[in-house]
Amino acid sequence: MLLFRLFTKEGRGAYARSDARYHLPQTIMSAITDKTFATPNESFNDWLAAGSLQLSQLVASHGASTWHRDALTDALLDRVTSLRTLVAYHLVELNLNRVPLWGLPRELINEILSFAAADRPVQQWMKVGHVCSPLRAILLECHDLWGEAVCSWPKHRDELFNRSGLSAPLSLRVSDADGAEFAKKQLHRARTLWSNYDPFVKDFARLTEPRILPFLEDIELCSRFKVVAHDQRIPTISTPLLKRLVLQNVHWFSPSSMLTELRFQIFSGYTGPRYSPSQFTSSLRQCRQLRVLELHRCIPDSSKDLSHDEMVDLPCVSRLEITDVREYVLHLWTTLIVPHDAHVILCLVCEGPPYDDGELPHFFDDAALLRRHLRSPQATRLIVDNWHRHQGLRIRVTSIPTSDTKPDMIASKTHLPELLTVEYQRCFQHFRRPDIVAAHTDAVHRLCDGLDLHLTHLVWGEFDISGRADEDYWINVLRRFPTVESLEVGYISRPSCCSALGASFPEGGLGSISESVLLPQLRELTFAHADLRQGGMYQESEWKETDLVASLEARAVHGYPLRVLRLLFTRGNSRSLRKLLQDSFPNTRIVVS
Repeated sequence: MLLFRLFTKEGRGAYARSDARYHLPQTIMSAITDKTFATPNESFNDWLAAGSLQLSQLVASHGASTWHRDALTDALLDRVTSLRTLVAYHLVELNLNRVPLWGLPRELINEILSFAAADRPVQQWMKVGHVCSPLRAILLECHDLWGEAVCSWPKHRDELFNRSGLSAPLSLRVSDADGAEFAKKQLHRARTLWSNYDPFVKDFARLTEPRILPFLEDIELCSRFKVVAHDQRIPTISTPLLKRLVLQNVHWFSPSSMLTELRFQIFSGYTGPRYSPSQFTSSLRQCRQLRVLELHRCIPDSSKDLSHDEMVDLPCVSRLEITDVREYVLHLWTTLIVPHDAHVILCLVCEGPPYDDGELPHFFDDAALLRRHLRSPQATRLIVDNWHRHQGLRIRVTSIPTSDTKPDMIASKTHLPELLTVEYQRCFQHFRRPDIVAAHTDAVHRLCDGLDLHLTHLVWGEFDISGRADEDYWINVLRRFPTVESLEVGYISRPSCCSALGASFPEGGLGSISESVLLPQLRELTFAHADLRQGGMYQESEWKETDLVASLEARAVHGYPLRVLRLLFTRGNSRSLRKLLQDSFPNTRIVVS
């Protein structure tokens, strides 16, 4: 490995013959190699060879005695040694003048090397040491660099540990029994800790309690199997500097005022100790610096403890993701206070007795509880994903920026902040398959009504039931969104969606809407290609370009022309299709790709 190549005689010889610019980290390259280092080895060796030749000539000419010859040789060697020392001294002085880095105090050089080596693997920043002996000596004194390096092999790990000194914080990685034994002895010096080794993960809390871990900033513990804990007590571990905590199948976390990222996931079948609702919310309340909070199946049952209703203020959160039983998620959500610009993702798993066929469950009215996260009035973009995911549905609400935002940026889905994602799992598991499409549509409408969205952009995902997305289906979907200005649907839905958009209705034929067409404010229409499976249920439906032209002309006749039409990822001759549409609609921007 490079670690041993650098700090062994053979390795240094090999690196001395290579180019320093290839090995140096770019961060300190400019500071070290503004000018090439002076390396007089070749000229000095030539001088030694010339001196040896002169000595041989003198001995051959004068026939000196053995004593005289030995004395002359010793004097010459002493002279050579003194010259070597003098050359080395002047070489250091020359490099000090040529390179600004060497003019700095040694402590500052250490900091520069530490900064240059940040977030770099050992194999990269180790290579800097071969440039010259002074730099190598300074690098060896940067104990923090060696402590933060991570190697899985025991021999390399021990070498790094020896070079880290007696007090430098360590980065520990535990994936086997040897690593676990090493980590147990050095936990008090750990700065980062990662482990997927089940015995170590299971015993971690017991090993540390009641110890204080003063340097620990990053913990990631992942148990790959069900962890059964015989001790049902929640451990108490103090980690005052903890900034990041990732736990999988480990029901424990240490509150810290400096914690910025918490990812907490419990798999099914976990039988270990769990927090009570009051303990859980109390721990969250101590983490006011949290920026990322992800909770998966770890929320305690709040129906048995009502003493935790005090609000939990998390003013710095930018991403909140909660996945759990619907009742648990909603109860925790009502106690959380997060910024309005945070991305909130709520995945509600529906559990309960079956309900009557065709009866839409009442829990889609939960949107009224989520409305407080959305500022009103605010133009929003709604994305409705495929309903078949976990026999449920998912909607995503995205904020539409001010008028300064370019229309192309909005259409390309870039730089739009996501505000709210709501996903229901297993909500249609008791429905018969023919009734799911209608139930899904009604559920989306009910969620939108509960959120009170000022909807201007709508993206409606494809369904995987062949033949269900007919003209009547699209009429039922779109008639509830009269304020939509931009619509994006799957490419498979072109024929039926175009027919619905081009259809005309008598006054009052769309319910409370007096307009004679669907989406009277529609200005942008996009057909985006989906994952078409050859020969499968996603196979593209046959259609004619003239049908699209006829539908759009019908809207124009009623006074509802389009400004932008996008056909993305089309098949066939896109050039001829673009020409046909441009000739038919000269005032509409046509994008075909």
